[in-house]
Amino acid sequence: MSDPRIAQLEQQVAGLAARNQQLEAHLASLEQQRAAASQARVSAVKTGGRWLLPLLDRSKVVRSFGELADTVGRMTGPREQWPTREDILERARLFMESCVRFTVRRRTSFWLFSVLAASIPFLQLWVVVQQNEIIRNQNEFFEIQVHDVVSRSMTEGDRNARLMTGALLSRANLTFLADVVDEAFDPELAGIYSAGGTRAAKRRLEDAAFRGFLIRAVSRGVLLRADDDRDELVEVAQPMMRKIMVDAADRVPSLMRFGEGEGELDPELAEQASNYLFQLGALVRTYGRVARSEGLEEEFAADLRPLLRRVSSLKLAGNRFAEAYALAMDGVVLDAAESLELGDADIDWGRDDRDVEAARERGIAALRGALGSEGINWDAFAQQL
Repeated sequence: MSDPRIAQLEQQVAGLAARNQQLEAHLASLEQQRAAASQARVSAVKTGGRWLLPLLDRSKVVRSFGELADTVGRMTGPREQWPTREDILERARLFMESCVRFTVRRRTSFWLFSVLAASIPFLQLWVVVQQNEIIRNQNEFFEIQVHDVVSRSMTEGDRNARLMTGALLSRANLTFLADVVDEAFDPELAGIYSAGGTRAAKRRLEDAAFRGFLIRAVSRGVLLRADDDRDELVEVAQPMMRKIMVDAADRVPSLMRFGEGEGELDPELAEQASNYLFQLGALVRTYGRVARSEGLEEEFAADLRPLLRRVSSLKLAGNRFAEAYALAMDGVVLDAAESLELGDADIDWGRDDRDVEAARERGIAALRGALGSEGINWDAFAQQL
């Protein structure tokens, strides 16, 4: 009987032999691949050499000329050593063929190099265009991030976050701020599509709250740029201020109506709504200064008239927003009384030598002369102040 251990060893030896055959086949395959790669490199070198060596080495031309000279030189010896006519023609043909091939290859190679050299500036331009495209996409992505931060701060942040965002916007690019205002004060966003919406005090106060900080950014942004080019400033700033005042003609009466109610309002929202009224007055003052300094009094009057028609007859007794509204409108009247222009310093009306009542009368008279009396109750407006 055979020993089972011997049978097991024989099986292991057979397995090792099969494994050894597989490894030898794999090594042979690797050797073939390496040989093929080496042959390909040699072929590439030879091909490149056939093109490049004629540019550097004229040995074939010189050699063929030497062979032609040797052949012709044999005619100086004994007659029996003279070359045949066919030998001379063959050597001459090889020499001329070498010269022609050398010339053609050299010119062809120079032409290829010239084309490559001429294409480099175009490649550089293409790279620059691609880089500019990448930069443009990065800028667009950055603007999207900025828009997201601004929108979140103005709508989801607390009062301090809105205040800081408005302060940053006042220092930002005025064109960017104009785009923000153009969308935030779009008339479609002010639409109310249900009867319940007209009585939704919390929502209407929220609508006014964040707009107050945007209005401050606009008025401060214009005042901070009083020394800039006025034509460019008016071109960007006037549409912003006009859109805000068009929005205010409907928003202020609605807001004042909520101030008349007996229901409780969120104190924080009520405070920010009062801020909206005060900042609106500051913006009207800024618009008035720009108009007086740039000869835009008629445009200013046309933009202010709809607002005063809506608010001049409002009853302020018992209204929780009466103080903010009166303070805002009083500033507009006092600015008109002194005909302040863009860049003028604010007047301290708290000094004892200031006759505020006389200035208020002059301001109302100035506004009445500019806006007219059609649809505006000037007497009631004076009583509001």
